[in-house]
Amino acid sequence: MRVVDPIGPDGERASRDRCVLTDVSGEPAVDLGLAPPLSVRLTARRMRARPPQCERERLAAIARAGELFAGAEIDGESPADYCHDHARLSGVPVAAAVRALSVFRDAAARVEEVVRAQRPPDLSGCAWTRRGDVLGVLAPGNHPLPHALWLTAIALGWRVAVRPSTRDPLTAARLAKSLHLAGLDPGYCALLPGVHESGDALLSATDLGLVFGSRDTVARHAGDPRVRAFGPGNSKILVTADVDWREHLDVLVASIGGEGGTQCLHATVVLVEDEADEVAEALAEALARHPVRPPEHPDATLPVASLASAVRITDAFTAHTGIPCAPAEIGDGSAALRPVVIAPRDTTARPVEMPFPCAWVRPWRPEDGIGPLRDSLALTLLTRRRDVVARCVEEPTIRAVHWGPTPTTTFDPLRPHDGHLAEFLMTTKTASGWA
Repeated sequence: MRVVDPIGPDGERASRDRCVLTDVSGEPAVDLGLAPPLSVRLTARRMRARPPQCERERLAAIARAGELFAGAEIDGESPADYCHDHARLSGVPVAAAVRALSVFRDAAARVEEVVRAQRPPDLSGCAWTRRGDVLGVLAPGNHPLPHALWLTAIALGWRVAVRPSTRDPLTAARLAKSLHLAGLDPGYCALLPGVHESGDALLSATDLGLVFGSRDTVARHAGDPRVRAFGPGNSKILVTADVDWREHLDVLVASIGGEGGTQCLHATVVLVEDEADEVAEALAEALARHPVRPPEHPDATLPVASLASAVRITDAFTAHTGIPCAPAEIGDGSAALRPVVIAPRDTTARPVEMPFPCAWVRPWRPEDGIGPLRDSLALTLLTRRRDVVARCVEEPTIRAVHWGPTPTTTFDPLRPHDGHLAEFLMTTKTASGWA
């Protein structure tokens, strides 16, 4: 059983408060040390007290950490071990963790470019400075990639304290250890697993916070200028009649079901100008071919949960939509969550994000305009209508626009993910006078 303990400015320390996390089959998988609220507040205070590390050294350490995360054995854990254990604990297909190895290595290697891309182009007579010193992160467990965001925060000079999800403490632990081994001053990165009260303590002890969660989580922090909340993505695809959707069926399938369909970037709505019924049928057939496998299997493409959890999820879906849905038992106490496509005739069900591949296919008419496309984290436009593209780019509630056959899940560390993180973490002010 893997052991994960809190990591602070003084290194890793065993906690007396512990819990055992089980994998998708119910077997003990992680012995997790918890940081109680008092420990969280003391850690934030110690992080503030550490002397600063220069930008050049921080950036070099982040770049080295990316290499270590992707290729080194860390505390007896190889990259293959990490990928296997992440899949078994989180239920997310192992391809997600395998992808994270290369994404983190690339993002870390390019971190100087990332900072440059987010910096204002003209700072003459101005200073670009942090809005505080310590950032608290309540991290998600649905996919490893959101952890790349707080690498950027460290590059910008923030000290980052992370409370990982109990669904995935492994990614944050491996990343924190990689950073410390790479030469980052320990005051710049802390790992603080904990209960709900520890998360509240973290947000109150730090200057700003990043929070990932449900629609309710986002609503709870609405109006708080100190917290940036990331919620459901509601990502979408539009297919107009001037494009043959058959040529891009692979893009539709990848956007909906790639790596288990658990990211906020995965598409949940497909709007079709022509042949919506045919698109829904083709998607259902293609997604139904995804095999039922344990999450660590190299061919796994579906998310997996304990049988009891999977039944709760599918029952909730059926209660919301009226559409029968049941998990596929694997035989070890776990079950895969199979994809569902809701066809145009099922017009009464309101689209909602689920923790498995699930897409609502809806008809779209030109007179509908971009109204149905609003409130999208990512939007893929399979259309030749430049007027629609231009309106989507101008629409502030559409955060990423991909024109052409690009999956909604596309990630590039140089491009904004729901805006540049620096828009929240940094501010500009006048700084002029005698040289």
